[in-house]
Amino acid sequence: MRHPSDEAVLFGRLAIFGLVVGVAYWFLTYETAGTVLLIGFGVASTVASISLWSKPPRSAVEASLRSGTVPPGWRDERIPAPAFAPVIVGAGVAISALGLALGPLILPVGIVVALIGARYWLEAAILEAEAGGDTRQAAEEREE
Repeated sequence: MRHPSDEAVLFGRLAIFGLVVGVAYWFLTYETAGTVLLIGFGVASTVASISLWSKPPRSAVEASLRSGTVPPGWRDERIPAPAFAPVIVGAGVAISALGLALGPLILPVGIVVALIGARYWLEAAILEAEAGGDTRQAAEEREE
């Protein structure tokens, strides 16, 4: 039997923690929201652990890639370039939520901030798509 990866073990432990604490929290407080969140955390961690455990081990994937063969189910995925646009969108959504809670004068500011962040995010996605994943190359080509 294959041993689980360190990541699968970590998520398995997090799953046990979330489920045990969620059940204990219910019996101690009878509070619904916290219980649902804790048990949801446990279930999500369980899914992540099972998903990581069922993947082929990294060493097998690396060995097969070196030999020129691709293991079943393996895809070479692109890692996106780091960006601040998601943070700007998140700040805009948070400001909008404060506007809903504190008063309607703050709401337009949050919407504008979220739209600005969404615009930057969309521009970055278009640049990456044009360059086949290399944002710097697409920006250089656009400047020329």
